Amino acid sequence: MNRLELRDWRRTRWLTQAQLGDLLDVDKVTVYRWESGASDLPSFLKLALDQLDYLHYWNPEGIDALPRIGRKASVS
Repeated sequence: MNRLELRDWRRTRWLTQAQLGDLLDVDKVTVYRWESGASDLPSFLKLALDQLDYLHYWNPEGIDALPRIGRKASVS
């Protein structure tokens, strides 16, 4: 993953840099530095983002407060 892929990953999930920072337990400035190329991306980042994709539903209103784990499927 490179800095542009990180930015695209974040934007396609409707996240701000601050929200992604909160999810990764880093400051929003750190996310900015990764995306701008001022800091190298950490080796764990791709795995962490894959885990976030597995645990959360993404929608334009923001991330779901409840992760996927433990949810019961709704029947229509």
